[in-house]
Amino acid sequence: MDLDLAQVRAFVAAARYGSMSGAAVELFLSQQALSKRIRRLEERLGPLLVRLPDGVRPTEAGRRFLPAAQRLLDAADAALDAARGATAGPLRVDVWGHAHEPLRLVRRFTDRHPDAAVELSMRRHLVQALAAVRRRELDVALGNVASLPGGLPDGLRARAHNRWW
Repeated sequence: MDLDLAQVRAFVAAARYGSMSGAAVELFLSQQALSKRIRRLEERLGPLLVRLPDGVRPTEAGRRFLPAAQRLLDAADAALDAARGATAGPLRVDVWGHAHEPLRLVRRFTDRHPDAAVELSMRRHLVQALAAVRRRELDVALGNVASLPGGLPDGLRARAHNRWW
C-alpha cells in the first residue's frame, strides 16, 4: 500500500495542533481540503483522529501511526534535499510581523556579509512562517514565539535576536 504524503502531512499537522484550523493554516489549505485529505487516509488505515467540539486528538491507532508518519515526512524532506544537491542557495528569511526590527536585523546581516544572497518572505503570520521552515521553504522566520498558540513546533528552536548575527 502506498501512502499519499499530502494526506500523511495533513494528519501529522492536525495531530500536532490538536486542531483542524491550526493544521489548515500551517499547510495553506482550507479546513475542508484538510479534512478531505485526512478522511481519505482514514479510509485506508481506519480512524486516526477523534473529532471533538474543541479540536481533534489521535485515536490509539493515530498515536501509534504518528511517530512513523513524522519519520516518513522527514525522510521525504531529506530525499528532496538530496535531489536538489549541495548547492547553496539564498538565505530565505521571513520578516513579517513587526517588520522594522526584522528588516534591520537582515540589513545588519547583509551589511556584514555583502556576498550573501538573501531572499525575503512576508507571510502574514508566524505560524505560517514556521510551517514553511518545517517544509524547508524558509531557512529562518523572525517573530515572537512567546505568542504562539501551543508553543514552538517540535523540531524547531528559537534564539533571542541579539545573538543571531
